[in-house]
Amino acid sequence: MLRDIAFEFFIMIALGIFIGYIIAEYTDNNLWIVVFLLFGIFCAFGRLFKMIKEYEKR
Repeated sequence: MLRDIAFEFFIMIALGIFIGYIIAEYTDNNLWIVVFLLFGIFCAFGRLFKMIKEYEKR
């Protein structure tokens, strides 16, 4: 369970940074990295709460 949570957090945040970096390279605006980092953190917490809710149903 703990490994799944850590994996979900890492993947969401890393994916957000990666997408933000790609967009920042094309637009020459590094703000996109921060925006997608925050979006990745938001998605990671959303997945965490969803995972907790599914765990409680078992």
